[in-house]
Amino acid sequence: MEDENVQPNQVKLTCVLASCSHGGLVNKGLTLFKSMRECQWVEIRHEHYACVIDILCRSGKIEEAYGLVQAYELIR
Repeated sequence: MEDENVQPNQVKLTCVLASCSHGGLVNKGLTLFKSMRECQWVEIRHEHYACVIDILCRSGKIEEAYGLVQAYELIR
């Protein structure tokens, strides 16, 4: 998106995270989510968390995914 000068929004970032999950791009997806949290481009919604949890589960990182679920429930 940066190369094409496309402004990120909630829908676009959800699509990119879902694509990372289905494409096996674990590091790229996690890096994007981390930068979303640090830079606060958009409000992180449950769809974003769901995509990251899916990324983690598909890559076998079940405990890390569970930790994220627990942390997210504390925020809500």
